[in-house]
Amino acid sequence: MAAPDSASILNMTGVWGMNSTLSDPLDSLFRLQGIPWIIRQVIKFATVELAMTHTPSSRPPSIESEGEKETHINEGEASTIEVKQTVRPGGFDSTSTYILDWETREATVPIFGHVTVRARYTSFSSIEDAVLRERLEPTDGAEVAIEEIIRSAENGWESHAVWGFEEIDGKRHYTRNSVTEKGEERMSVRVVYDYLRDNDA
Repeated sequence: MAAPDSASILNMTGVWGMNSTLSDPLDSLFRLQGIPWIIRQVIKFATVELAMTHTPSSRPPSIESEGEKETHINEGEASTIEVKQTVRPGGFDSTSTYILDWETREATVPIFGHVTVRARYTSFSSIEDAVLRERLEPTDGAEVAIEEIIRSAENGWESHAVWGFEEIDGKRHYTRNSVTEKGEERMSVRVVYDYLRDNDA
């Protein structure tokens, strides 16, 4: 189901389901991240739902200039996004809270173990991938996305992701585009989500 007009990078509240047909294959990425083969096989056939509750800042994010580039987002009190992930089968459920203030925080994720996470709003102009910049949909005229960095010291990888909205086959979808690096290896993937229903939790 396409994302409704009410859903945007400034209002992620809702229940989202991963669209495995539109998403890139994830098995090679999970191998790079050190996930065992048997778990990768379970995840390959699983359904993934994200129940999101987005608590916005009292002041919408605004773009400030850094030299000639508009890269810094000034939001005041940071927005938070609580994400309850349900994976069936597999039981790799988790709850994460993203505070969009670019502070580094520790977390434990079932399939990844201990990681550090930081997230913030960022401007399209700060995104290095020119093709991705063209694909992302502005929100109320503002070219803003969510930038996330996850690092696993234990398994030696770092993932740099951009959350946004894209039109795919004529429908709006929430997408998460990421580049993951481990040593000399580098892998880019896009995960596409359908809007399933309102989040009444």
